[in-house]
Amino acid sequence: MSKHNQKPFLLVVGICCCAVSSSAVAQIKALPSSEKHRIVLLTDIGGDRDDEQSLTRFLMYADQYDIEGLIATSIRIFPREEHRPIDGDPQPALLVKWIKAYGEVRDNLLRHSGGWPEASHLLTLIRNGVKTGRDAPFNIRTGIAGKDSGHYPLEQLIGADKDTDATKLIIEAVDRDDPRPVWMPIWGGSVELAQALWRVRNDRSPEEVQEFVSKLRVYAWGHQDATGVWILENFPELHYIVSTGGVIYSAPPELHSAEWLNEHVRFDHGALGALCPLRHGKLGGADSETFLGLVPNGLSDMEHPDWGGWGGRLQKAEGAENQWIDVPSNILPSRMGHTISRWAPHFQNDYQARMDWCVRKFDEVNHPPSPALNGDNSRRAIIVTTKPGEHVQLDATGTMDIDGDSLTYRWQFYPEAGSYKGQIDVVDADQIKAQLVVPKDAAGETAHVLLVVSDDGNPALTRYRRLIVTCR
Repeated sequence: MSKHNQKPFLLVVGICCCAVSSSAVAQIKALPSSEKHRIVLLTDIGGDRDDEQSLTRFLMYADQYDIEGLIATSIRIFPREEHRPIDGDPQPALLVKWIKAYGEVRDNLLRHSGGWPEASHLLTLIRNGVKTGRDAPFNIRTGIAGKDSGHYPLEQLIGADKDTDATKLIIEAVDRDDPRPVWMPIWGGSVELAQALWRVRNDRSPEEVQEFVSKLRVYAWGHQDATGVWILENFPELHYIVSTGGVIYSAPPELHSAEWLNEHVRFDHGALGALCPLRHGKLGGADSETFLGLVPNGLSDMEHPDWGGWGGRLQKAEGAENQWIDVPSNILPSRMGHTISRWAPHFQNDYQARMDWCVRKFDEVNHPPSPALNGDNSRRAIIVTTKPGEHVQLDATGTMDIDGDSLTYRWQFYPEAGSYKGQIDVVDADQIKAQLVVPKDAAGETAHVLLVVSDDGNPALTRYRRLIVTCR
């Protein structure tokens, strides 16, 4: 790969309105709201330590999306080796604990980028979910519990008298005058979402219900109670992703070991990292793909789950209107880890760098590059229409690196994301300028080509751009 030295790139930004020291001036301009996803998070934190690991990572990207709700849901899964509450009570106090720790490192995070919400604001977004009790083992893919599990029937979970502050927050967020949809990562059960949908359907006209559902997006880690299946059966038009894979299944062992987590997260990285526990002696964080795909890195677009990215690559469920599920794999049957394994070194390096931001100065750490594609400096996918046999010019001129690092460029065909499954050659694939030759048998097909830009910082950080070639 070739390296091109970039001149240091400085973005001039204003001082954040919040009260911070002069040393906390943002160096990277805050993302405009129009480029951020809105998020209402549902987490059964307090059961499996996996959620505590995922929450640590989630808060380390709080500048990349607009958090509008943090709901502690009933605890569903209880590792036998851990002594956790056995009555299923939601644990909002853990959300408070994590957010206060985030608040302790926020000033230093503001040295690196703008847009970090105040901890005091995040605390106002916490809601307590519904206690549904602990289930015995159930099928996480179907949400169906065992015969004698004590699984709560639906009429005890949703209905006329089941509204809570959590369900009201969901409804208020979706109803807000904002054209952006509301994404709901779900790490445990989905009772609160189900009740919100029940209430809207009960109180509003079919047209109003349709409008409400059209503004919702769900990414659930499995069906951890029966309400997930109920939602899909009653609202088939809802954009609903359900996966049972995760970051733990994709990263190389050396990137999710106890040694890695201790060195780069848990020790000497501030109050937030110090809270991050080990899970089975290493990094879990299986829930993390529910939000990593929402990080605006130029690769992922979760409106198109089949495009692939840090949130995995999904396929539409057979016979479903808008439900997306794991892509089958011979490597990890019924797991989606293989679809993000190619990106694992990138998002682990990214997490490592952001943890460094918690405790170190701007010029002591690395920050990601900003790729340009054919003169476009946004993060959106670029679509070009062409004909078989034509040449498509690829140009990354204008790519920036705020640290002045040397950059490597790689143009790569991503066959799984498009309809064309043949071979596509990219001439000068490791240069800042390249050329794609459209195959003669590609008429009527689409092909995805990625620009992958990495710097030589420590750790090396990577960002992307996506070109979609539509062949007439």
